Amino acid sequence: MNVGDLFNKAKSAVESAKNVVMNYSEVEVKVREATNEEKWGCSGTQMADIAKCTYSYNDFPEVMGMLWKRMFSESSTWRNIYKSLLLLDYIVKNGSERVIEESRERMYDIRRLQNYKFEDDNGKDQGVNVSHKAKDICSLLQDDERLRAERKKARMNRDKYVGQGSSKSSGGWGGSGSYGKDSWSGGGGGGGGRYDEDERYSSGGRGGSGGRSSRYRDSPPGSPSQ
Repeated sequence: MNVGDLFNKAKSAVESAKNVVMNYSEVEVKVREATNEEKWGCSGTQMADIAKCTYSYNDFPEVMGMLWKRMFSESSTWRNIYKSLLLLDYIVKNGSERVIEESRERMYDIRRLQNYKFEDDNGKDQGVNVSHKAKDICSLLQDDERLRAERKKARMNRDKYVGQGSSKSSGGWGGSGSYGKDSWSGGGGGGGGRYDEDERYSSGGRGGSGGRSSRYRDSPPGSPSQ
């Protein structure tokens, strides 16, 4: 085992210990593992699992809270931030519409990452990866038509990989359980909004959606394709 492997193993051990000491929940640990400092990216299975959590009333705030912490904390490395943006991009397209609404509320902070700069020990600008991804996400969040198209494409891809049997199962992406079946009332300024049983959001006049009713999802995960 070389020095690099030992270093990565030590970092992983420290991260695991921190999860225990800080008493992070299972959902928060999932987000932390998906946005860690390892050179390899987060797996599609991990991201799909986190996306499912955003349909849970209890899990949603834990997903987003830890994601914002990883993305904007001063102690986060460029890799933490970049992986956080990759995860955000995924759950915007595959998760609950609540992700879109909260991301729009954090647009100012996401935009600041468009100017992120970081040079590694070899003089390579790793900040450009963060900058480009932040710009793409901001563009996506401001384009309703593109959002609908991306979410529809993501849904079709899930249906293709899960297979026809998924329409008969009780949960999305081949899992068990129910996602998006409970209605959710958003709080905050302007009266918030409401997510009905089909996870469709009706805006209550909050900034970002211009008071319009937005529908990015045809039906919740696990429902038969239209």
